[in-house]
Amino acid sequence: MRSFFLCVCILNFFLVPLNAYEIDESNTLENLKNYDSIYMSGFTVSGTRQSKDRHRRSRSVFEVSRSWRLTFGGDRVGYLMEVIDYEKPKYQNPKSRPKRPKKLSNSDEVLRIPLRTKQWGYWGHDLSGNHYEDTVITVTPSGKVTDTGKMHNSSLFAPRGEGPLAPRRAVLWSLGRFFSKHIDKVTQVEHSADGLIRVSALGKKNELQVGRWEFEIEPNASWMIRKARFYRDRYPDRINVEMKNEGTVWSGAYCIPKTATINHWGPIGNVETEYFTFEPVVESFDEQLYSDTQQAVVGNQISTLTVHDYRVSPPIVTQPFRPSKQTPITLKKSNRMWWLIIVNLVVFGAMLVYYILWKRQQTNIKDP
Repeated sequence: MRSFFLCVCILNFFLVPLNAYEIDESNTLENLKNYDSIYMSGFTVSGTRQSKDRHRRSRSVFEVSRSWRLTFGGDRVGYLMEVIDYEKPKYQNPKSRPKRPKKLSNSDEVLRIPLRTKQWGYWGHDLSGNHYEDTVITVTPSGKVTDTGKMHNSSLFAPRGEGPLAPRRAVLWSLGRFFSKHIDKVTQVEHSADGLIRVSALGKKNELQVGRWEFEIEPNASWMIRKARFYRDRYPDRINVEMKNEGTVWSGAYCIPKTATINHWGPIGNVETEYFTFEPVVESFDEQLYSDTQQAVVGNQISTLTVHDYRVSPPIVTQPFRPSKQTPITLKKSNRMWWLIIVNLVVFGAMLVYYILWKRQQTNIKDP
């Protein structure tokens, strides 16, 4: 069915000029949904991602490059991101750090920053969530950077929870796909001389953020959305999401860009901006990758794991696999005092008994 639909679309693109049929508000949304449906059957994409990591406590900002791979199959989605390279953080004087201790020891002179070296994302019928492997790096006043240890954290949400969606959306929206489910109504369609269609629509970013979308769509690239902006009703002049992509690569039935730039939290150019490159081959659903992400998020039992469970309110933080430590029993001050009194009474009683026995013995000696 999907192949038949794809053949019909390709024939239409080559045999019928774009201006030969009318594109209006109604079939614009329908076309976006139809082309998104090609991807719903399952696919896997990969590439690299460049962004800036921030350590709020020290106010450090540094560039990080990561490889990533995402597999999508309807309700089953998983991804893995791993650090390729990172800009060495610069040393920050403790006096300039917020919430610095009043007295600084030698260890306080070292800047400690957690670097997210691996990140797994998982969506299934049971739950959704992320697992993070952070490497703690230290920066000395001389600028020496050293790896000192690892931390492991998991965040768990309901299967359709909003919490872990940002990294997933960043990839899917950068492909120019999966916007149709966020559109409620197309309000305006304009044709441009460069063959693009400019669209305004009412819709949402998520269930709590409603507003309007502005799109630029390229019909000849399998209706890929080339540019997207979202404005919340609450702040109608402020960009809440922005994406743009470039290049066209066909891989079987899939048409993807070569590169993309996206900010899931605001306009492009802010510190949250991410830069994606895409491998030119789109593969089928990756069962092994999906299984690995499920194991990392759901089945992880590493001893240093900290779990943040957002499926309950308020959230619960646990360390379920950390070995329990045998701590010596310490008596409170009041208990020690009572023990001291008891011991003294016992000693005094023993001395009293000894004295009585001694007196009786002396009496027996005097009286034959």
